[in-house]
Amino acid sequence: MKTRVNTKFTVDAARVLVMIALLCGCTALAGAAANPFKTVFTFNGRNGNSPTSTLVADAQGNLYGTTDQGGSHDDGIVFELAPTAQGQWKETILYSFAGGSDGLYPWAGVILDTKGNIYGTTSLGGGSTNCTSGCGIVFQLRKGSNGAWTEHILYTFTGKTDGSDPLGLVMDAEGNLYGTTANGGLENCETGCGAVFKLTPSTSGPWKKTLLHGFHGGLGDGANPNGAMVFDQQGNLYGTASAGGNTTTYDFGSGAVFELKAAAGGVWSYKVIYFFGGNPDGIGPSGALVFDKQGNLYGATGSGGGTACPDYGCGTIFELMPQVDGTWSESILYRFQGGDDGAFPDAPVVVNPDGNIYAATEAGGHPQTCAGFGCGTLEEITPSGSGTWTGNVLVRFGASPGLEPYAGLMIDANGNLYGTAREGGNSGAGLVFEYTP
Repeated sequence: MKTRVNTKFTVDAARVLVMIALLCGCTALAGAAANPFKTVFTFNGRNGNSPTSTLVADAQGNLYGTTDQGGSHDDGIVFELAPTAQGQWKETILYSFAGGSDGLYPWAGVILDTKGNIYGTTSLGGGSTNCTSGCGIVFQLRKGSNGAWTEHILYTFTGKTDGSDPLGLVMDAEGNLYGTTANGGLENCETGCGAVFKLTPSTSGPWKKTLLHGFHGGLGDGANPNGAMVFDQQGNLYGTASAGGNTTTYDFGSGAVFELKAAAGGVWSYKVIYFFGGNPDGIGPSGALVFDKQGNLYGATGSGGGTACPDYGCGTIFELMPQVDGTWSESILYRFQGGDDGAFPDAPVVVNPDGNIYAATEAGGHPQTCAGFGCGTLEEITPSGSGTWTGNVLVRFGASPGLEPYAGLMIDANGNLYGTAREGGNSGAGLVFEYTP
């Protein structure tokens, strides 16, 4: 199995020490009530291995995603899952990556345009010698009249100021793509601090790339973004950087939330709207943010939130509220406790129309599984009406159903949740699940 390099955000390097003592003193797990959980599809290696991305649905209810490995060359795939009349789901492998000048390890998910074309990134591959196994690509998949999908490489990263290890994408109304790279860019950080880029469509050949921001790290800026960005209603972009800023708790910084505002002439102004403070605040914001109807932002930090998990905490759910003076006010809505509760929410959250938040955690949930760390949870965070929020574990993952729901969740129009577990299932290669609240 190939080794993926420089793709986990910086706090993960210290997390091994946290997990050793994660569940000390936790209570025994009580018998869990049955949950409306269903395994939608199980991977077996040949048809995909290790799904690590958030899913996306088209208008017909078909699901699209990636697996980090598996496929014809074991370099990862893009897949489609279509519901059948018998209540099952049929998988179609749309593309198998080949490494080299092609992509390798599609760690992030995909997005769809209005014509049904698929866009995504691979964290490695592309052929650049500035990174081990390449610095990553941005790709497009188009469906031909014969039903076959063809890959078009839109941009190949060099690992220099343009960045390396690209993550999730977002598209504007004109068809421009925006994304982040976890590494590369400015050399202030060990593997580069990461970058924000824009790709403008071209009638032929690679798209035009524009660097919107190169992260500096340190006390004045974020570093190593760890997910896709999100647009607000005015077309401004918001994202998270897993490191940078406050170094009191963690040497590389506790991370930041940033904003990019479009100005005349194609210029974008960048600023950090919140620096995390370390315990008991969050550390290492992870994944994309989500807006509610009032314009508040919600997200997760993979660590921080107190001492329930020694040293760095079990992670948090946070809210950022815009203020009249242009600043943002942060509130920690929930601090994960490990043990029977979840720990380390390394993925975006979703918010339903009632304002309830759903999150997947990489660990916790069942102290007797996954070497004593717990195999992860699906959790609902609900407001109590008195300014506090309550966490309710809906699913505790184990040998069945699946292990480590690393990716974020998708919610459909009926409120059903879809996600992936990157391990487990009949072949141990991961699965796709559905949960109906």
